[in-house]
Amino acid sequence: MSVESLEKQHIADAIKNTVTDEDVNLVAQKYTNNKTVQVLKYDIGNYSEGSLGFLGSHRNLKVTLQRSDASNPETVSFFVKSMPYDCKEQADFLSSEGIFIKESNFFNAIVPLLERYCESEKWHATCYLAKDDSMILEDLRYQGYNVLSKTFDDTLAIKSVLACFARFHSCSILAEHYINRNSKKQTTLNEQYPGYFDEKVFVQTSKIVRWIKCGEDLACLLAKHLGYNPNNIRKAYDQVYKILGPSKTHRNVVCHGDPWSNNIMFADNSPLYKCILVDFQIVRYGPLVMDILQFLHLKATRTYREKHEKDLLKLYYSILKETIERNDSTKSVGIPTLEEILIAMDDMRLLGLVTAVQYFPISMLDAKVAADCTKDSDSYNHFLFVDRITTTLAHMKVNNFYKKSIEEAVIELAEKCESLFE
Repeated sequence: MSVESLEKQHIADAIKNTVTDEDVNLVAQKYTNNKTVQVLKYDIGNYSEGSLGFLGSHRNLKVTLQRSDASNPETVSFFVKSMPYDCKEQADFLSSEGIFIKESNFFNAIVPLLERYCESEKWHATCYLAKDDSMILEDLRYQGYNVLSKTFDDTLAIKSVLACFARFHSCSILAEHYINRNSKKQTTLNEQYPGYFDEKVFVQTSKIVRWIKCGEDLACLLAKHLGYNPNNIRKAYDQVYKILGPSKTHRNVVCHGDPWSNNIMFADNSPLYKCILVDFQIVRYGPLVMDILQFLHLKATRTYREKHEKDLLKLYYSILKETIERNDSTKSVGIPTLEEILIAMDDMRLLGLVTAVQYFPISMLDAKVAADCTKDSDSYNHFLFVDRITTTLAHMKVNNFYKKSIEEAVIELAEKCESLFE
């Protein structure tokens, strides 16, 4: 067998082993809450025609199972996310950064803790199995969930996401309160679980710094073209490195950390959409406004935010407060005030601005262009870690929405920088 054939066989074996017979049996047992359930057969196929993101391979698992108390078998669909072993550069990157281990730790240890002390409307997809290189979750498509457009000024959708974040953050505040209730020495979730919330994006000691640098260089180039000082953009990026992580002045919680389009799913409901967060690969511990800022700057236009942001924060706060008070049997949980949240939004505004500038050239790409940029290891590595300028500028020439979104984000960041650094 040739070296090339051996390599292909190795890749095929690695992909196959991300979901084993034992895994499927465990998932069936957890799904049915029945250890005697039998798996009759299962099949793994593509989840969609296009790529769903840049941090994993996504597949569909269909399992035909037989419950002991049912006369007929049933077929259930699950969502599989695993290491993309067929793209070596991507797989090596995810492995070196511990991305899958981070999300596995989140579902295996953190989610049960957060839900132990807080009953609320669902805010995450159910995970039936989480390993270091793969996980099997419920398939939200069969419950009517879908992603919406890349950006929107849809008040109902925006309110739904903020309500979801409020429930998620409430769980964190309540969990921290109860683990400290009978403890002489107060501790944080970050201290209780060392390494679980380490920063994975804005770090200067790993390969991802090249991902950041490509975005920063592009932003500086565009800022200069638009008549702004590119040095201020670099100062803004430097500042974001400093403000991420636990704060000494603002309320810290477990944060999602990556609220872009494909990581938020919606289903019809009233009075708000049902909203579910997916992909906790960049989960952080820090000020609760981090999620709010990143989401609002990624999903709503500047005009919309300037008009509605305070009212949206009032909604977020009302749900945060109601959820905590409903689950607080001690009546002693310290709830941050709305004023404290507004102050934190101002203090950390650069995070939202820089996130939009960094993400838009990637997240706003047409599906076909994005697929071409990640079709193999060389393409993936070049676009994400070597040269993002060429592809971005070319696409800006042919897609006005893409061009407008990126330029507006750069202009808003540049104007904020002028008030901060000049």
